[in-house]
Amino acid sequence: AAMTRQVTWIEPTDDLVLAQGLMTGLGIRHLPVLENGQLVGIVSDRDVRAFSTVKDGFLSVPSVAVSEVMTRDLVTCAPTATISEVGGKMLRNKIDSIPIMSDDGSLVGLVTSSDLIQLLIDREDSLSNQLPFDFALLEGRRTEPHHRAAEVPASERPFSRRTP
Repeated sequence: AAMTRQVTWIEPTDDLVLAQGLMTGLGIRHLPVLENGQLVGIVSDRDVRAFSTVKDGFLSVPSVAVSEVMTRDLVTCAPTATISEVGGKMLRNKIDSIPIMSDDGSLVGLVTSSDLIQLLIDREDSLSNQLPFDFALLEGRRTEPHHRAAEVPASERPFSRRTP
């Protein structure tokens, strides 16, 4: 499935330690934050790490309210969004999950980058298709003058996508 429908969530007043414990215990990286049934934010494992410290080789998570850490400016999609629309929003916004919201504003699911990758793996024909990229490595030193990326044609840039 492309969307997690049974979503674990937390409240803004819940402790960040609880959020980290839930994510670790359930093997997930994102927790929607609901207040009175309405989505008000999302907290990710990256948010937890950003507010934590490493002590004696272990992550030390501060005891603060999730509301102090969560992302409030959310990118969401409707259940009618296509996989391409969801993936495009994730890519443009550099995010790894998108809450799926119904017309009445309730959370109906969550799509993560892992969900989208699983879709690719599950496609039968994906096993026989090669990656549509040409790969080139840059040498460590260049003898010609350096160029800004904008000056180098896309076809000559390393790791650029080239169509056959």
